[in-house]
Amino acid sequence: MSISIILLLLIIVVLFENISTFHLPNGLIYNGTIFKSEDYPYVMYLRIFYTPVMKDYTKCTGTLVKKMFILTAAHCCHEKNKSLIHVYQGSPKVNPKIHKVVKMTQHPDYDPIKYPFGPRGDICVLQLEKAFPNIKTFSKIGGSPKDFKKGKLNCTMIGFGQTGDKTTSGESGYIMTNNVAYGPTACKLHETEEIQNSWEQYLCLEPNGYATPCRGDSGGPMICNGMQYGVCSYGYSYTNGPEECGSPGQQEIYSFINAHKRWLNNIIEPKKNKKKKKRSSGNFLKLHPTCMHIILLILLYNIMLTFI
Repeated sequence: MSISIILLLLIIVVLFENISTFHLPNGLIYNGTIFKSEDYPYVMYLRIFYTPVMKDYTKCTGTLVKKMFILTAAHCCHEKNKSLIHVYQGSPKVNPKIHKVVKMTQHPDYDPIKYPFGPRGDICVLQLEKAFPNIKTFSKIGGSPKDFKKGKLNCTMIGFGQTGDKTTSGESGYIMTNNVAYGPTACKLHETEEIQNSWEQYLCLEPNGYATPCRGDSGGPMICNGMQYGVCSYGYSYTNGPEECGSPGQQEIYSFINAHKRWLNNIIEPKKNKKKKKRSSGNFLKLHPTCMHIILLILLYNIMLTFI
């Protein structure tokens, strides 16, 4: 009887120690204002050339989420050559040094042919050849659906693209704020099948007919509560009017990073994730030798008693 009680107590201790290791809990922004690179050192300008001649190019925005990794939109990476992407910290006028890309990982769900309207997985990661030595602050990824339970959030968007005069683009970087909604009816045209099937991946800007993302802002950050919630994805007209930046009938969409968080972490923190798995299993196994020694001592003690 005494042995059973002791063994039961040991099991309780082991379980308690294991439980305690768990932890519960498209440019410039259209009609925005110029942002200060020193305030957002992790915002990147991406110049993407079409051919090795490096004459004609398109542009996107991205954010440095880790020392060697940039987060941007999948449609900025789709069918592009990584060797033809030039990365600049902020404005290329201010910081003309080019950083090159050695690896490009596009989300597997992104398919513009299969999903021309209502894209899925519009997110991409670029791995740099060399780190930016002067950048110590990175974009902090965050946000979850529960943050929108009380309603809309007021967020900040940054990008390098077309401005209100429809000619200036890509050299300074602009910033704007707007209300952002999330949910099955948050976006205009939410009754369409495409949005009904993919709304969980979308953060929807409140149309105001003035300050909106525009061409070149693609891949740029949406910052809410001091963390990056979204990546600039696409826009569409919900009034059958012209699809123009700043149009009162234009709905702008950002990809909700939360929907792709596991995929993203597997790219930018693969070793950390593996270590966590090994550490959790290792801690459990370390408890067994100690328990075995105690159990053996108890058994030996009881055996000795039988001979006394």
